[in-house]
Parts: sequence; structure tokens; C-alpha cells
Amino acid sequence: MERYLNHDDPEALLRRHEQQGVLGAYASWGVLEYRATKKSPTHAEKMLKKGLPQPQTLLLRAIMEAHPHDARPLRLRPHSRPAPAHAA
Repeated sequence: MERYLNHDDPEALLRRHEQQGVLGAYASWGVLEYRATKKSPTHAEKMLKKGLPQPQTLLLRAIMEAHPHDARPLRLRPHSRPAPAHAA
């Protein structure tokens, strides 16, 4: 945290900038943008690759597509579709 925000106490930083939405911005950056190295996957990409329940997968994919970042394509196995509901 200190490397990117020049601050080593996350609680103090969040309290000081609470009105500016720092927590949401930091969480979004940490999940959708941060890569430990140039070629390593983001946390969101890791989550998708590991597998999530379908609603969470759909939501995370939608957020990733809507998020204004420099995303590189990630090859994942297609998400499973729910079985069709049978009419009684």
C-alpha cells in the first residue's frame, strides 16, 4: 500500500479520505487492475479461472467489461449454464 499510495496505515488513510470513496476505489483497483508483475493475472482473473458460482461469475464479468481499464483477454473455460427449468 505504501508503494502505491505513499501511506502505510490503511485505516488512517481510509478515515482521512472517507468522503472521497477511497475504499471503493482501492478495492476496485486491487481486484480489477493490480498485477504483481506485468504478465501476472489480476485478482478478478484468478477468481474467474478458479471458478465461481454462476451469478458471481456473470456479475464479475460484467464489472470487468464495464470497468475502464486496459484489460487483456483471458482464456477461460466457458461458464456453465443452468439447466432449463421444466414446466410442471
